[in-house]
Amino acid sequence: MSAETDKHRVEWLPWSELNSSQRIGRMGLYGAGLLVLFAAAHTLVGVLVPATRAPSAADVSPAAPIAPLTDAERKTGIETLCKVFQIYRIPKTDEDADAAAKNAAELFKLEGDPSPARTGQILTAVSHQFSAGQLTAADCAASGQPLPTQATRAQ
Repeated sequence: MSAETDKHRVEWLPWSELNSSQRIGRMGLYGAGLLVLFAAAHTLVGVLVPATRAPSAADVSPAAPIAPLTDAERKTGIETLCKVFQIYRIPKTDEDADAAAKNAAELFKLEGDPSPARTGQILTAVSHQFSAGQLTAADCAASGQPLPTQATRAQ
């Protein structure tokens, strides 16, 4: 081989011939290679293996058509949402109502343990009744879940 060819050749030195900084560099190279392999494997598994998680009440779209609420479902929805409203207050917008319904679905089980989809529908419908002004703090008090007043919040 010519001297020109030798100048561009990469030579892999045995571990025993490396000084300490070269060993650290090679270990870093191995570590980076492992990270790339793990990331590629994780991505590949995520693509090839579909998610098997059951849908929760929080996954339900509020725009999904729903069956009318029964009186028992409405009462349970009010009681459950009022517990959330004690912390976050009654929602004033549809976005806040959706967030309140999602929080309630994650924190509480409704009486009668309806399906996650039905739970989401009940809580979303009732929460929107609060944001629209059809239900008020008086409904929470009537359900046994009174909301704190400004005076009790200040204490």
